[in-house]
Parts: sequence; structure tokens; C-alpha cells
Amino acid sequence: SLYELINSNVAKYNKIIIVDDCSNLDFFVSLKSKIKKFKNTILLKNETNLGPSASRNIGIEFSKSTYISFHDPDDYVHKERFEIIAYYIEKFQPQVLFHDFTTLKLKKNIVNNFKFKIHSGFFYLFKSLYVTPAFTCKRDLLNQVGGYNNDIKFAEDLDLYIRLRNKSKFFFVNQELVKITCKSDRINNSDHLSSNLKLMRRSINKILISNILPFN
Repeated sequence: SLYELINSNVAKYNKIIIVDDCSNLDFFVSLKSKIKKFKNTILLKNETNLGPSASRNIGIEFSKSTYISFHDPDDYVHKERFEIIAYYIEKFQPQVLFHDFTTLKLKKNIVNNFKFKIHSGFFYLFKSLYVTPAFTCKRDLLNQVGGYNNDIKFAEDLDLYIRLRNKSKFFFVNQELVKITCKSDRINNSDHLSSNLKLMRRSINKILISNILPFN
């Protein structure tokens, strides 16, 4: 999916920043060699394994763009994803933008003015509409809320979205522009953070309690 992402029309709009979270040397050298031909791709490597939150924050800090979109290594993008995102950004200039996703075959999408919604209610956070590879946000707003919490490795996206929701409404595009790895595939991969449902649920409960009943 990485090469699909690089070969998509993202290069027309900005750069791709890849943060390697301390993979083995052979993999890193191979990856570095393969992406050399892509001018708009930047490869960073963590010296130690820092987890998803810290890795994404490194990418945010390195970026100089007005908006940042995110992508996970096991997901697949619609070939027009960034063209469609750019259309809505240019037309409406949202602070936070999400688009729909699927775990099935991606559908063909056509840009029009009638496939977006404004999500202002807190309850939307519990409807499984928001996933990392369907998330675009103004970089200044990410910095304002402190980015991802480096101490959270499970459900870190929920924690961020709650803090963003306190600052801005969410702009939701009802178009399926990314295919995410389905739960059954993740569950067979013990290295995938989302496969540990027990720790995921524990982290979600902790995040929700801390936001509903904040402790000093």
C-alpha cells in the first residue's frame, strides 16, 4: 500500500513523510533504496521504537504544510483520495476533515457538493466514523492541542479527536477513499496494535473517564 500511496496524486499537492519506527536495518535499507526515485518522499527513522503517537508527532513536527493527512502502513488509498480532499479543503477550508472508509472493495467516487456533513456532536466519536487513514487536519491546530499523546499506544486517535473536538467541528466527506485492514486480518497479526482488544478497550475506558471526570 506504500507504493500505491506514493504513486497516487499526493505528489501534486505536497510531500509524503514516512516515519520508520525502528525497523530492522535490512528493511530500512531496502525501503530507502526503493523510494529514491520519488522526489516528494522523505524517509525518517526512529533510533528506538517509540510507538504510533510519537512517530506521528515526529512527522507533524517535520512537516511545514498547512494541512496534514495520515496513513497507516496496512491500508490502501483510492487513487483520487488526495485530489478529492484538496477539493473540499480549497472550497470549505475546514479545520478538521474526515472521509468515509471501507473494509471491502473501494468504490468509484465522483466529487460533488452534496456529499459532506458537519459533525458538531460529541456522540459522533462513538460511531466508528473516524480512523487515522481517513483523517486530515490543519497542522497549526494539531500543534495547538499538542498532537498525539506520546504515552498512549492504544486508542491514541480517540484521545486526539476528543481534544480536537473541543476546538473545532468535524467536516465529514461521505465518500469511501481508503480501505482499512479488517479486524479479522489484524487479529491474526500479534504485532498489530489493534489486535490486542483487551488493551485497546482498557485504553478507551481510561481516555473516556479522564475526559468525563478529569483528575488533578
